Amino acid sequence: ASCHAGACGECKLLPSAATTCHCGRVPLTALLATPRTSCTQPIPSCGGPCGRVLGCGVHSCNQTCHEGPCAACTGDQQRACRCG
Repeated sequence: ASCHAGACGECKLLPSAATTCHCGRVPLTALLATPRTSCTQPIPSCGGPCGRVLGCGVHSCNQTCHEGPCAACTGDQQRACRCG
């Protein structure tokens, strides 16, 4: 099965390119009994916290290791106000 038309080129889902879980902490060799052989095979989650830095640049994602982008930051930040 193919996941898209045309050559894979620099496909980030190729087994040679995707070597860790989604958060990047655990090698797939530690999560899978047999190696992935196709980009259509799922990449497993390690089950740990994602930990990627959110768009705010301050807080980290606390969702379980996940595919795709992290949710928007809902954390509080203190900022200096020019009015004092």
